Amino acid sequence: MTDPNILVVDGKSSSRMQILALLKKHTPNIEACETAEAALHKLKSQPYDAVFLGNKLPYMAADDFMKHVRGKHDDVRIIRMEDNPSHYDVVDALTSGSAYFLALP
Repeated sequence: MTDPNILVVDGKSSSRMQILALLKKHTPNIEACETAEAALHKLKSQPYDAVFLGNKLPYMAADDFMKHVRGKHDDVRIIRMEDNPSHYDVVDALTSGSAYFLALP
């Protein structure tokens, strides 16, 4: 079995680096970017198995990113991440196409 290709997208540098450090312990094939635009470019250039998507992104909302991804990259699992989410945030993320939701402390 090959290691999965994972992309971490989060506008908050500290969250992005923490998730990156945690995931690097389990797979070497991980990249990160700060903006949704950079993530869309990376998705066009190579296949990813999963995208860890933060809620606070500059220039594009996470929901808008999801709209761009769905229909073009349906094989990519999206894991939404958010600090202190409400029940509404979780339901909204899962009904908009996220495979999983990760509540960050």
